Amino acid sequence: MPALATLSFASLADKSGVDTDISHGKQLMVVVTDGLVAREEVDRMLDEMVAERALGYLKLFDGTHGDTDMPPSDLLALGVRMRALHRHGTMGPLAVIVPVDKWGIIARVLGILAAAKRPMRTFKNARSAHRWLEQQSSQPGLDSKIDL
Repeated sequence: MPALATLSFASLADKSGVDTDISHGKQLMVVVTDGLVAREEVDRMLDEMVAERALGYLKLFDGTHGDTDMPPSDLLALGVRMRALHRHGTMGPLAVIVPVDKWGIIARVLGILAAAKRPMRTFKNARSAHRWLEQQSSQPGLDSKIDL
């Protein structure tokens, strides 16, 4: 678990918006939000995920310190775009960390993502999300040597 914490927070701690870190060796994609998140930032993150061929990787999305003022139409459009990515291959497990007070903001997007044929869970804290991803890393199709 320490390696995941180092990857997800130490390397992204001084940035804002949507910060993405992809580790091909660990087959892990970590996204951390901070401050106000715009649709363009999420679109760039999705573009990067596709370009880096990380669709099947373990994914940790930490929205603990992020917020958005995107209208519902933008949130829905992002959810539809994310769902469309599922046609391009198997999606890796997704752990989403979102404080309870922000669930309403992204509930529709989470509902769209939950339709994918892959493990997905929401969490209130990073520790639980890390532990769950660690369990997922031993599933078939993923590198069982991932050191979270």
